[in-house]
Amino acid sequence: MRHSLLLLLPWLFACASTSEPVVPEQPLGTDCSDCSSEPSFARLVERTGELKANDVDSCNELLQAFKARTNDEHLRTMALFNLGVVAQTCGKRELAISYYREALEARPTLSQARVRLALLDSSLSHDARVAVLQKAVLDSSYTDAEALLELGRAQRLRNNREQDQDGPNDRERARKNFMRALAVQDRLSAARNELAMLQLDLAREESGRSSSLLNRDLKQPKLATQSLELALLLCSQALLVDASYAPLYNTLGLVQFELGGAGAAAKSFDRALELAPDYVEAHLNSAALNIAFRSFARAEQSYRHVRELQPNSYDARLGLALALRGQASDPTHGATKLQQARAELAEAIRLSPGRPEAHFNLAALEERFGAGPGGLAQARDAYQRFASLAQGKPEFASDLADVTSIPTRSDEECMRTTEELAGCKRGRLFDLSQLLTDAEVTPVKPSSQAP
Repeated sequence: MRHSLLLLLPWLFACASTSEPVVPEQPLGTDCSDCSSEPSFARLVERTGELKANDVDSCNELLQAFKARTNDEHLRTMALFNLGVVAQTCGKRELAISYYREALEARPTLSQARVRLALLDSSLSHDARVAVLQKAVLDSSYTDAEALLELGRAQRLRNNREQDQDGPNDRERARKNFMRALAVQDRLSAARNELAMLQLDLAREESGRSSSLLNRDLKQPKLATQSLELALLLCSQALLVDASYAPLYNTLGLVQFELGGAGAAAKSFDRALELAPDYVEAHLNSAALNIAFRSFARAEQSYRHVRELQPNSYDARLGLALALRGQASDPTHGATKLQQARAELAEAIRLSPGRPEAHFNLAALEERFGAGPGGLAQARDAYQRFASLAQGKPEFASDLADVTSIPTRSDEECMRTTEELAGCKRGRLFDLSQLLTDAEVTPVKPSSQAP
């Protein structure tokens, strides 16, 4: 029976590494281009740029102030746009979308509103989001730094390898757009951060890895050092320009981790959180490192904080379950922690039933802590769900083999040598089938389909 914590966390998190669209850390689009002769309106826009999500009074005050300005024909479009910015900053997503749409209807070439709508619309595919952002860039005649930044980010995430008139592939097109954004706004730290992330992506690709697995198999190739060192240089140069931009420290931590500096990475994630206490990706990364070092209680604190910020975050629920599971042997609180871990995994599965990770971790939990044959049967069923969902996904190939392998050699033959022979690997489903047979529970035959 295996007791190790496997598939603890799928990856360390980079800004914009998840499937959700990224909303800028600061409201970059608080545009006052129409109000140079309106100092009071300009001050409202300035306050919008300083607004904090938890400042309810300021949120309501600014919403009312901008609503009043929508009656002014000269200021109406930008008042609507800034109403969207305020609503977005204050967590009123649907209200923000409605204001951005009104602003875009009032002025169809308003690139800032088109960008925000593209980021907030989670139903858009990568291709659709790129197309919308390209329209925003063209509408602005390549002068909207935010549109260029977000187009580059969308291209980096899509990673299309086909050539078009703007470059040989998405990586090069993204690089070009980040540089264009810096040409428009030379202190745009987000663009410098994206250039470093682009280099980290390249290091992963050169090493045949699609993600930065925290608990990866030691046989998995390390990232290309030369590309990592260039990413490190880009982070260092960017911090010389702006040492207060939290995502840069998060990216720096990712690079340091890949270069073998877990301690330095932890300090970088901590620095990111000092600058931005509610920065989700930095919390997730700090928690992941704490789990790696078996500091489960500290990891639990971080994951609970993320869960408060994003109750529907799959990754926060999964991570919290793992941090709780790590404390299951505590003589005082272990039983409670285990019950809480099961509840978090159940909620993660409810949120994203098609993702394999929570099914794997539920299976591992029941395999280790489940009561008798019933617990083993639950583990078997969860492993089978994992195997079905993980099939054909390269990032889960190693774990899929660990679950589904069926030995073709005898135990005696495999025990004659210390070398790992082909045909000797016993998958988790195979072992559970044997255990359930011994317990006189009718087993479900494990799939013989190779990963």
